[in-house]
Amino acid sequence: MPSLKPSKKKQKKKEFACINDLLKQQKQDKVIKKEESRIQGKLDSIPESVRAKYVALDCEMVGIGTGGVKSALARVSLVDWNMNVLLDTFVQVPIRVTDFRTHVSGVEAKHLKSSTAMPVKQCRDQVAKLLKGKILCGHGLTNDFKALMMSHPKESIRDTAKYRPFQRYGNGKWRPRKLRDLVKENLKGKDGFQEGEHDSVQDAKASMELFQVVFSQWEKELENKTR
Repeated sequence: MPSLKPSKKKQKKKEFACINDLLKQQKQDKVIKKEESRIQGKLDSIPESVRAKYVALDCEMVGIGTGGVKSALARVSLVDWNMNVLLDTFVQVPIRVTDFRTHVSGVEAKHLKSSTAMPVKQCRDQVAKLLKGKILCGHGLTNDFKALMMSHPKESIRDTAKYRPFQRYGNGKWRPRKLRDLVKENLKGKDGFQEGEHDSVQDAKASMELFQVVFSQWEKELENKTR
């Protein structure tokens, strides 16, 4: 009888990254870092007197009325160019909240009942005071203005939802994109941004950072339009 030899198990061939792929990735990383450094250099060269003109706003809303379809102001956050928080407050809702939208807004009943939650009028007055003479950045500011029942000079608004290079084109129209997607594509170190409940402070900061990425280009375009 022929001797039975133990079968040799096929060893899985080890997979190594192709050297060309590694070199390509290193080259791409180098280009990205160079571009980030260039942008940061431009931002650092902007005089503080200019930076002081810009603030960013974001609001969170809760639902009121039947089915919670209508929106009411529930939280307001404002940051400056350097990401310092100028205002962050929950707002008292004068009528019954029918949908806190917590999974998106992050707002709970305890926040609106807190002793630190501002009356609506006081909040609006404070926001108006902080916005006076400022250039306002944000994403989808139309909704924030509606909730605040306020307006701001058109020439002093920088809405990243309406900035053409940040929009997408489809069915013959330019449409706004989600803040989360713009952050993912244009900002580093923002992993997990808006994957759960929103945070109006973080959203305001993200809008400001997005604006800073295209600051020179955006302002130059506006300057050319006014000539």
